[in-house]
Amino acid sequence: MPIDPISADIDIINLALLRLGHATIVDIDENTQQAQLARATYDATRREMLEIHPWNFATQWVSLSVGTLPTAAAAKYDRAYDLPADMLRILEVEDQSAEWGDEWEVSNGQILTNLGGDTLRMRYIFNSTQVGRWSPSFINALAARLEQDWSEHLVKVSSVTDRKRENYETVLARGRTNDSAQATPRKVEASSWIRNR
Repeated sequence: MPIDPISADIDIINLALLRLGHATIVDIDENTQQAQLARATYDATRREMLEIHPWNFATQWVSLSVGTLPTAAAAKYDRAYDLPADMLRILEVEDQSAEWGDEWEVSNGQILTNLGGDTLRMRYIFNSTQVGRWSPSFINALAARLEQDWSEHLVKVSSVTDRKRENYETVLARGRTNDSAQATPRKVEASSWIRNR
């Protein structure tokens, strides 16, 4: 019997449940312990797993338009840009260096900075929800994390939870390595303060 490809959140939930030796679910709204756990934890866990590593499928560049600078920020920053609604974490801001005045911070849905002009380009991790675009390494790591988190509720044996934790750490490390190999390593530039020492 052929195995269906993983193409939806329910497939990942069921993969974790199968690995824990539990019955799968048809719908996340079922009145079962497994479905209740999935409803309570799946989305937050998925978002956290996206945020902890810049998975290639969940990163993109965007040009932000200048917005309204809050009065309280005007003493330190020149400009504010509204952040995308799907942003989980900023990875880099174009033209940023280690120079004085290149600082930025996130505050109340905006990036406050002295960089940019009418627009500011940045690369960020977005809240990817299209399972079909996810890498096998991410899917496996997410399922392993769910196994770890759910094992204490569904299996209730501490040695199993410990094994699931070790497995998750191994799978996540391997997934990060695989994902990082999909791009040219970034050159690290020294700041002028270091260069002039």
